[in-house]
Amino acid sequence: MTVPELLDVYLDGLLAGHLHQDGNGRVDFAYTDAYRSGADPTPLSFAIGLGATRQKPSHVKNWFDGLLPDNAGVREQWAREYQVSARNPLALLRHVGRDAAGAVQVVPHDEAADDASARTGDVEWLTDDDVASLLHGLRTGRDDWGREVQHGRWSLAGAQNKIALHRDGGRWGIPRDSTPTTHILKASTSGYDLHDVNEFACQRAARSLGLAAATTDLLTHQQERAVVSVRYDRFRDTRTRAWLRIHQEDLCQALGLAPSARYQSDGGPGVARLGTVLQRIRGSQRREDAGRTFFDYLCFNVIIGATDVHAKNFSILHVGSASRLAPLYDVASYLPYLTRRIASDGLRTELPRSALRIGSTYDLPSISSRDIAQCARTLALGADEGVERFRDLAARSPSAFEQVAADLADDDHARFVSDLATRIESHVAGRWRDGLLH
Repeated sequence: MTVPELLDVYLDGLLAGHLHQDGNGRVDFAYTDAYRSGADPTPLSFAIGLGATRQKPSHVKNWFDGLLPDNAGVREQWAREYQVSARNPLALLRHVGRDAAGAVQVVPHDEAADDASARTGDVEWLTDDDVASLLHGLRTGRDDWGREVQHGRWSLAGAQNKIALHRDGGRWGIPRDSTPTTHILKASTSGYDLHDVNEFACQRAARSLGLAAATTDLLTHQQERAVVSVRYDRFRDTRTRAWLRIHQEDLCQALGLAPSARYQSDGGPGVARLGTVLQRIRGSQRREDAGRTFFDYLCFNVIIGATDVHAKNFSILHVGSASRLAPLYDVASYLPYLTRRIASDGLRTELPRSALRIGSTYDLPSISSRDIAQCARTLALGADEGVERFRDLAARSPSAFEQVAADLADDDHARFVSDLATRIESHVAGRWRDGLLH
């Protein structure tokens, strides 16, 4: 038997509905009548619509499960701390759901929630030693790396160890109650040298190429490093100075899928199915813009040799009935690590396959103009336009990375990014057949 749960769900301070789990583990969510009848209410999800009289239980359970980290060690540690099951997403969210992705806050029904609507809360500011300890925990992969910030009650989805903190006036802190986190700090991935620099460079290059991408920076603190992302789903009202949340969901959530179903190579959604989410966006121009933006995101991933492409790495922003594709995030190239894959005869083995099929193939070196054109048509773009957009991004990408390298003060980091630029140039020039770039 499952312990019943009744939780209140807020969207940017407004009570949106109630989340219930019965003793058999069945999950249900219902919007409140007051929220439905409000002025242009924001939906929790495309998969949990405002107009539905009953929500699909699997969509509800999968959506809320998608707010939690994929890291089993973190879930187990939280479960021990709060004496709940690590396999019960709602039981975990009861304790860590006050500051999740987007505008959502999950609050126990039997707990006073005035802070959610009144926007009260404070910040526990961290010392330099506190920040260094947190970063060390991220780097070493301790299962209890989040213990110091647990009572901030935040939750971040994804596989990598990461923490969310509040930053203001140059200080880092743990927000309390409804005060949101503003930045995400992520350690370098184990086994991949300078992965934090890699992600920083890819995000910076994407922005310089004109793509909407999350703002990132590199943080070095007492010999510990992390890549820092500014949360694009948070902003501060210039008049009231109050922090506000913008609601978002990843494409797995928008399709009602479990987080484990994110990879097409493992049976998850491909470009066509992901494109159906974009077709839910209201307004023909917004839909067209979203399709073109998503296509550019996919092209950039192909060009830089990014292989970890899946449905949770793309998101939709919702503000009332208006929706749009979120900025690009969590992008890194595999090209710096290819030296490990050189065969004894001097011939390089093939680049590992992308987790998302482009046209007819997962294999990046095999992508042709026909595949790019097919991908473009799938997203309602013209085939010729798609190929031209790909060519333009491919031609400009190496110099964008060279500029990132030139702007870095750390010589080791600059050499790494400059080498990445060279690898991308070789990747673009020598890896594709069928005259894709000509």
